[in-house]
Amino acid sequence: MPITKSIITTEKLHGHTLYDNYRWLEDIQSKEVTTWMDQQVKYTKIQHKTHTQYGTWKLRVKNYIQIDRIGLPVRRGDRRFFVRQRADEDLPVLWVKDGDDGGERKLLDLNEMRIKEGDPTLEFWSPSRTGSLLSYTISVGGAEIPSLHIMDIESGKDIEPAIPNVGMVSWNDDDTGFYYTRGPKPGTVPDNDLRMSTKLYFHQLGDIYTKDIMVFGKDRPADDMLWITRAKGAPYVALAVRQEWSRNDLYLIDVHTHAVRPFVTGVDAAFDALPTEKGMVIWTNHNANNAKLLLIDYGDIDNGIEAARVIVPEGDMAIQQFWLSKSRVFVGYTKDISDEIYSYDYDGGDQAKLPTPSLGVVGLSANLEDDIVYMSSQTPISPTVIYRLDAISLLSKEVERVASPHNPNDYVAYIEWTIAGGGTRMPMLIAHKKSLKRNGKAPTLLYGYGGFATSEDATYLGANMAWLEAGGVFVDAVIRGGGEYGKKWHRGGILDHKQTSFDDFIAHGENLIKLNITDSEHLGIYGGSNGGLLVGTVAVQRPDLYRAVMSQVPLLDMAHFHKLLIASRWINEYGDPEKKQDFERILTWSPYHNVKDDGKYPAFYLTTAEHDTRVHPMHALKMTAKLQNITKPSTVLLWVERGTGHTGAMPKTKSIDAITRRLSFFGWQLGLNIAE
Repeated sequence: MPITKSIITTEKLHGHTLYDNYRWLEDIQSKEVTTWMDQQVKYTKIQHKTHTQYGTWKLRVKNYIQIDRIGLPVRRGDRRFFVRQRADEDLPVLWVKDGDDGGERKLLDLNEMRIKEGDPTLEFWSPSRTGSLLSYTISVGGAEIPSLHIMDIESGKDIEPAIPNVGMVSWNDDDTGFYYTRGPKPGTVPDNDLRMSTKLYFHQLGDIYTKDIMVFGKDRPADDMLWITRAKGAPYVALAVRQEWSRNDLYLIDVHTHAVRPFVTGVDAAFDALPTEKGMVIWTNHNANNAKLLLIDYGDIDNGIEAARVIVPEGDMAIQQFWLSKSRVFVGYTKDISDEIYSYDYDGGDQAKLPTPSLGVVGLSANLEDDIVYMSSQTPISPTVIYRLDAISLLSKEVERVASPHNPNDYVAYIEWTIAGGGTRMPMLIAHKKSLKRNGKAPTLLYGYGGFATSEDATYLGANMAWLEAGGVFVDAVIRGGGEYGKKWHRGGILDHKQTSFDDFIAHGENLIKLNITDSEHLGIYGGSNGGLLVGTVAVQRPDLYRAVMSQVPLLDMAHFHKLLIASRWINEYGDPEKKQDFERILTWSPYHNVKDDGKYPAFYLTTAEHDTRVHPMHALKMTAKLQNITKPSTVLLWVERGTGHTGAMPKTKSIDAITRRLSFFGWQLGLNIAE
């Protein structure tokens, strides 16, 4: 393994002395650290070449990555806008189609843009109300600092200079302007602050953006996160403002005067609203753990949220989202780890269930102007199918189907249940070949996230199907900290209860062994970002339970996480290290601070990204150095992805390499060998 110099740094925090031999690795711009990273990547490549079936795995992974991909269409007038990526295209393409039966043409081909600008990412796109213009944001190199462009649909050309560092856009009705969220201009603030201090502006087409009206944001907290929504004809734009994932305030912006009025503030709950021409539909978990849908008439706005009437009450399943057509309200529920969709009239009556897979993911695209709805559907073992649905009769017609690179009938996906501490039941999705025999030794990948109220789902496994094809098992764990069972489930795995999230994941691993699926010598775990923290923590706490770990773009040094990039936003999830009580609790589970010099740990593979603007690469770098330099280190590898950022949005060619590294590493460590 590469040699890493040790420079002892001591720091006293809240009466505790912290020793850190690798603080110098935090300066990722220095030539010394860059050289060290290059040496680590070179060493990792040698390990792949020497020990893994990298080339063979890559051929398998290509088979599952190089397939068609299709997104749901968004309708504006007679036009349909959608993203498609054909099997031989490295990056996606945005298309427009005239009606259901008209011709298609490309609007935005990222494959052509990369020649000029490097690897671009389409972060956000929104057609104007008439469908004559398109707003879209592009970031380059994974940095997630997107620039906003406005395109004329007929000519396919941009009509204004780009606006830097833009998040969302909401068009006005006559296509003459739009509301949008914008952060500081790159170069005007330190890089740590680029994704902070977001404000809401209104832009009139033809004006210089620097003179745009600031509608909301003056003297506001720097960690505000803004989300804007509005349907055509609505008198207001709904503005959700949050600093955390458990709650938010809700403001209304008058579209004629730009006046801002508070609607819900200071309530310990979350609110997601869509103003329509006739009233405003609101999703909220206020006094409803699994959430409910409300409707308020504009004549009652002055009376606040209490004047809203319930149209879809709280039920046994958590409401995750909603969609509106002219006559129907569609509600998306999570049932354990699968999607169910029900439709209602606007009074909450005439309930009907959409035909959806018993275990799968479903998405909708609806329009308030009519009752035509598009629906996408996929299961863990079968890719996307798009349907055109009549919102009244619920009769559907298949529009497009992604050809499967395998026979889904050869595989099975199902739920098993784990009992955690205190008797809490938690599902895990399990997928493998039908022919698999439970002999307690199946090479098994256990994935988890468990944070920020994010729900796991039964989405298509994609390139993980290559693992199943080779005879392995894939498992997706539901743990507290996620959003599968409402607000209490999320809060049960954060802050004072963060250890509960780790304990839940450990319980799933133990249950896989009890179920005679695998054992500790054939169990590997992986996760990214908060999931990278998860697997890093449990591997340090229970090193006997796992054979191998991949921690991707992770948080690991939790005593200092809040000081770099945008991580101060996450204090409401993990706690504030500046506070003694929070710091001492965090220190009990912070992975970096709990590695023991005489410990014996699973094989570790850590990854980070050169342009990560969310989680600082220092977490992966320092953890690599520390694990490589304990008394008896196991295999410890580091990969630094060049030209990409935190989210992993990358060309297919880079995705193939990244997933091949993961599967070939686990194949090596867990003993899953495939025929050359």
